[in-house]
Amino acid sequence: MKKFMTLLLLMVVGMGAGFAQEFDREKAEERLNKMIERKASELKLDDETAAWFKPLYKEYNMALFVVAHKYRVEKKELDDAEILESIVNSFSRAEEEVAVKRTYFLKFQEKLTPQQLRSLFMPRMNRQAQGGQRGGFPRGERSFGGHGGGQWGGGEPNF
Repeated sequence: MKKFMTLLLLMVVGMGAGFAQEFDREKAEERLNKMIERKASELKLDDETAAWFKPLYKEYNMALFVVAHKYRVEKKELDDAEILESIVNSFSRAEEEVAVKRTYFLKFQEKLTPQQLRSLFMPRMNRQAQGGQRGGFPRGERSFGGHGGGQWGGGEPNF
């Protein structure tokens, strides 16, 4: 486990050269830790469950981060072949993300309730539409750009 986390951090640092701004590992780690604390608080976990949840949630986010950066596309004009490759890569990225989510879903399912799992794995817009909660879209309709990415999200499609 420690070896895995070290490898992930080294990959993150190594990818820092490709960022437009200098990558600050400490700030990234701090942001990730704040996000983990917020999620643990949002899920209303007891101390024992929170102690189990936090490292697992960090590992889950790092695994998703690695997949995302594996398929990262530079912001430049692409020729037709590069566009087609980017589209095919977006499918591969989505498949890898789903595999990571399935793996961690099974791990989180050991101690979290279905409502807590819903908060982790279902996008907020999707939860509102399915649950009929106030603010959801009627009959499961989504707002424009509901998948993220696309024209307004930048980068490659996020299926």
